[in-house]
Amino acid sequence: MNLVLLKSQNPKLMVILSIGGWGAEGFSDAAYSESSRNSFANSCLDIVNNYGIDGIDLDWEYPVSGSCNLIKCTLKDKENFTLLLKSIRNKIGTNKILSIAAGADKFYINNVEINEIVNICDYINLMTYDFGYNTHNANLYPTSSTYGSGFSCDESVNIFLQAGVPAMKINLGIPFYGYYGHEYLSYGNLLENYINKNGWTRYWDYEAKAAYLKNYDSFITYEDEESIDYKVKYIKSKGLGGAMFWEYNQDYNDILLNKLWTGLNE
Repeated sequence: MNLVLLKSQNPKLMVILSIGGWGAEGFSDAAYSESSRNSFANSCLDIVNNYGIDGIDLDWEYPVSGSCNLIKCTLKDKENFTLLLKSIRNKIGTNKILSIAAGADKFYINNVEINEIVNICDYINLMTYDFGYNTHNANLYPTSSTYGSGFSCDESVNIFLQAGVPAMKINLGIPFYGYYGHEYLSYGNLLENYINKNGWTRYWDYEAKAAYLKNYDSFITYEDEESIDYKVKYIKSKGLGGAMFWEYNQDYNDILLNKLWTGLNE
């Protein structure tokens, strides 16, 4: 893996393999029995050892609900998810990182054993985005604006804190993209073709701490440097572990990444 080779330039770099994603099938079966869990955990250990990586991130979207039945799911997923994580932890050891990508809302909390998971995992990466398409996508706070999504990053963080997750184990998810209806727009594309260009005007929701674009009645929700600045301050004020973002190639000039990195390290 080319990423692992970068560790020779930066010994502090940690490379973690994320397994899964939206629509990724097989988790329910992998977690179903002790035998299947051990098989999955052994494969994780093999990858860690063979490639010299620093840990595993599990992105099961989602136990019990199966992404609204997009993938196989069962009520047993709730306890089996915990057992699968225990198996992975037992195989890779405590000196390697084990994290999960978690749904942002109470629905996710209700479908996992968060009180058990928090003792197994080093980090919980909140997917605090995709709140809406014709509303704000990842607003930091609720808003009285007509573009309010009905949810917010702050509400998500507080749900997990109230569920007993230590702040330092929470990483706030940040999108490097926007939505025009259901059309997915990278930040690079937005900069080149939309932000104060071609009839689109940039606006700011002061309550939500969220940027958006308007072209007559058309609406685009997206993340920019100003909204990330507020999220960096929020992460620090809450004592969170840090941030995660989706995804790197959506910000190919590193504008959002540099803002995020610089802000977190000031």
